[in-house]
Amino acid sequence: MTKRKTTALLALLLALVLLLQGCSPALTPLTDYVADAQYPTVEHPSYTPDGSFSRPEETGPVPFDEIEYDRPDTQALCDDFAAVGRIVRGGAGATEILNAYRPVERAYESFLSMYHYAYIRYTLDLSDPFYAEEYAYLSEQYPLVEQAWENCFQAMMLCHSRVQLEERHFGAGFFTDDLTDAVFRDDAAVELLQRESALEIEYMALFSDMTVPWNGRLTPVNDLLRDETVDPLEVYRLYYETYAPQAAEIFAELIVVRRELAQALGYDSYADFAYGYYYSRDYTPAQAADYMAQIAAEMAPLAELARRRGGGMRARFTQEQTLEAVRTTAEAFGGEFAEACRFMLDYGLYDLSASDSKLPVSYVTYLPAQEMPFLYLSPTGLSTDYLTAMHEFGHFVQDYVNFGMTRSADCSEVFSQGMELLSLNSPAFDPVSQRRMVKAKLADCVMVFLQQAAYAEFERRAYELPESELNLEGFNALMVECLKEYDLFYYSREALMAPGWMDIQHFFTSPFYVVSYCVSNDAALQLYFRDCDDGSGLATYRTLLAAAPKSGLLGLLEAAGLESPFADGHLSELAEYLLERLR
Repeated sequence: MTKRKTTALLALLLALVLLLQGCSPALTPLTDYVADAQYPTVEHPSYTPDGSFSRPEETGPVPFDEIEYDRPDTQALCDDFAAVGRIVRGGAGATEILNAYRPVERAYESFLSMYHYAYIRYTLDLSDPFYAEEYAYLSEQYPLVEQAWENCFQAMMLCHSRVQLEERHFGAGFFTDDLTDAVFRDDAAVELLQRESALEIEYMALFSDMTVPWNGRLTPVNDLLRDETVDPLEVYRLYYETYAPQAAEIFAELIVVRRELAQALGYDSYADFAYGYYYSRDYTPAQAADYMAQIAAEMAPLAELARRRGGGMRARFTQEQTLEAVRTTAEAFGGEFAEACRFMLDYGLYDLSASDSKLPVSYVTYLPAQEMPFLYLSPTGLSTDYLTAMHEFGHFVQDYVNFGMTRSADCSEVFSQGMELLSLNSPAFDPVSQRRMVKAKLADCVMVFLQQAAYAEFERRAYELPESELNLEGFNALMVECLKEYDLFYYSREALMAPGWMDIQHFFTSPFYVVSYCVSNDAALQLYFRDCDDGSGLATYRTLLAAAPKSGLLGLLEAAGLESPFADGHLSELAEYLLERLR
């Protein structure tokens, strides 16, 4: 087999995995997506979509390289929350309560920042024992801190000063009845969450030193893949043979723990729990399952055409080229987009470097004490890095203007995928490159629907498997079944495709997230086609940004006059539009 043919085949096989590397929400605790602004911070002016947004003068941000890591004293933080709770239950007025609470709130924000900072440093170098230990420690402590937080807020919600506390600090309606269902007050739930965190870290550690047996000795996988004399398909076969059994054990135990968690909290299924508590979705798992079935019916017929139209962004691209293209695009957009990019560059809030020791994902996370996002990209060295960077820059802008307070994961992904599509006509590229990029991205949108729907189906069914099938063979068989349903399976490569589920980090660290890529892809395409029709894409994007802190996906789309993904006949119309553009 020639090198060119081998590379092309490998690209097809790996396409199922690489798309999910465009964004990972797991790098901040899932509870960042809980509704009702769970993490109150000092009052900020609300973003308004007038194109002239500017942040207030702040002392929070510092250059990323100047941040000093200091392990938080989590026991002291828990004790302080308890002390505030005692003051509240003792009948204190709003002034006394807030005087006691505000310094604890600042300590809590510092804890979250150190937690996220440790994660960034850990993902930048998985071989660093210091940050591996620190992130593991903070992950273990996180449920305990949240338990103390919820106990404190439960006391505030029930006290006679509740209304005054909302008026003077938290905002109207902050103490909702949702707090009575708080997860972390349940000791059994906290223990299960700690077990879950340990398993997630165990999964991530698999990527810290990947080696396979080669010519009688253990050899790093990345070294073999860089060797042009080595068949990459054989390397991947050995990779799965070595690591899939370990991943299967971790995934099986995670499913068991998460099902126990849902049961302990009174939910019918873990999906119901994740949809409501973690992601604040304004639609149900049943609606999502029906939508996945529609994707199989409407988008699968476009799969072959999308494969032929894809691959238009294979040029070599350096880190410097990617960063400059992002800067040029942001400046062309102007306003808050240009301002956010300058902020990112001025404070060094990004990493686009290539390294074997980095976690192979891309993401944005938020440091609340410093009031600044951080953009992390694991590059491929191809021009596709530009769209991945713009995807993450969409998250960066969203966090920049809304101070990290977007209500749902679905809304967050609308901003990232919407930014990708709006950036297709960037002045950073010549007309020929732009046409190739548009064609490749629209083809990619078809594959996003199909691939993420297949993953969502795999995940839904995996949590319904009997315990006797929670093993490598059961997961492999289920993956093959789902890929076939979405016209993504290559029969001659079953040995490489069946265990591909282990590479989807979201299954392990962000359960039931992947459906967000489907519904947000739908919304982003509506945004893009509107921009093509009348040039109102950026104005609509700004409207969406303004609605994000308080809206779920359906409310967000309604605010911008976009259609619900679940509307009758909508997906069929979208498929026809894509077919016309791809032809």
